[in-house]
Amino acid sequence: MKKYRFRLQRVLDIKEVIQQIRERELANSLNVLESEQLVLDNHREKLQTYQDEIRGRRRLSIFEMRFYSSYLTLLIFEIQRQINRISECEKEVEDKKKKLEWAYKERQAIENLKQRTREEYIRDFDKDQQIQGDEISLSKYFLPEELIPKLDI
Repeated sequence: MKKYRFRLQRVLDIKEVIQQIRERELANSLNVLESEQLVLDNHREKLQTYQDEIRGRRRLSIFEMRFYSSYLTLLIFEIQRQINRISECEKEVEDKKKKLEWAYKERQAIENLKQRTREEYIRDFDKDQQIQGDEISLSKYFLPEELIPKLDI
């Protein structure tokens, strides 16, 4: 019997590569999300710092009030924009997760097929071995005695 060979091995190899690519894409998206979250945290800390500074000062000139008002408005705008970026990044991460799950399921299906075909090959091989053993036993039983070598004990 010939050696076992899985016909879809190349497809399985490609599916494994695709899964690895999807894992890297997800990791990159998670890194981007984390960096965007750090930027948001930084903006919020700045906002909190300036609000505390304003509360701590008793008297502010008109110029200082305008400056703080403009800067706080800018920070609030930046925070809102950063929240929108994070929302987009989260959607991208979810999309990458779904693609990774799909790639994993495809690869797993082909691996299951490979396992089943290998088990079938082993069963067929064992069956052939059993048949050959039975044929040898039967041929020895039905051989004429003159063809069977004599053992001198």
